[in-house]
Amino acid sequence: MRLLKDNGRMYGYQITQMVKDLTKGELQITEGALYPLLHRLEEQDLVETELENIGNREAQIDRLVSYCAAQGIRYYDVQLELVDHMAEWIEHAMEEQQLSFEEAFLQMQAAFTQEELQLILKSKKKAVQAKLNKLQIKEWEAEQAFSV
Repeated sequence: MRLLKDNGRMYGYQITQMVKDLTKGELQITEGALYPLLHRLEEQDLVETELENIGNREAQIDRLVSYCAAQGIRYYDVQLELVDHMAEWIEHAMEEQQLSFEEAFLQMQAAFTQEELQLILKSKKKAVQAKLNKLQIKEWEAEQAFSV
């Protein structure tokens, strides 16, 4: 939370790298651990998440969406979140290591394991269910107020 407070808006990849840098590599947070935590914080209204348009790289974005679908990620909002994070990861790899999109994409595939993707999906489902529950409670409370 302090990283977010001190740095404002951050990408998930930035958070993982700053934690790694600040702890001199002693603590490394994977995407599979970070995103469930961010979803829990979002459920509690402690953080806000947003998706950012990555420009006009439609073919690359389509490739990432297809990759998510091939990994069993069928929910559009989860795909968008993953694509946003993967695109940031790929752009960073391309910039830092002078890689082509294809080379960075292959590295990204190795970094995002199936297990981590499923953890992200599970946490997103839980966050969506929690929001739905809150809305249902508010609706029920509103109905009760009118019936009195």
